[in-house]
Parts: sequence; C-alpha cells; structure tokens
Amino acid sequence: MKNPKRITKATNKLKDDDLDAWMLQKKELADRYRKQWEADVSGQGSSFSESRARSAAKRVGLRAHESRSQYIGNLGGFQLLDPKRAKVVAGERYDMTPLDVINFCATYAQNKVKQGG
Repeated sequence: MKNPKRITKATNKLKDDDLDAWMLQKKELADRYRKQWEADVSGQGSSFSESRARSAAKRVGLRAHESRSQYIGNLGGFQLLDPKRAKVVAGERYDMTPLDVINFCATYAQNKVKQGG
C-alpha cells in the first residue's frame, strides 16, 4: 500500500498569484497572436503561418512543437527543440508565436554561422 503522505497533486500546490500570473501571460500571448494575424491579413506583416515556422526551424536543425494541452505553465504556443540533444532551445513554456519562431531561427542561423558551424 502506498504512503498517502507522498501522494500530492500539482493542483494542491497552485496559488492564486501563480494563476493570475499565468492568465496574464496567456492573455499577452493571445494578443501577440491576434496582432500578428491582423498584420498578416492586412498584408503588412510577414506570413503568419505555422507551417512556415516549422520549416524555418527545420532549416536550422531544430523542431518546432506546438502545444496541444492547456495547463498551468503551458501557454499554448510553440516550443523549439534540438532533436540531437533532446533539449528545449526556446519557448520553455510554449510561449512563442509562429513569427517568434521564424525570427528566432533567423538569429539562431546567423549565430551558428558566426560560430563556425
């Protein structure tokens, strides 16, 4: 029989301040998505496409993974992974929009060329 003292749920540790901060970050990410989408629709921005974000990541040797679940600590956007090292490179909390991924990959590629490889 398991020790009942060792069994705890993550939801029991959640505080109201944490929830408020998470909701604020979630709203900010949604606002960034909306602004980028509006710029794309009006023709003022670069393409707001998830497939373009994935292909930009693939070009520099990374993998763009989109969140499918919604929970505290997960803001519902993209995360960049290095498949060779099984390591998160950016967007630890799934807090990147597709345009953020494209911009990050561009600077990542430039830094990689400067470092020689």
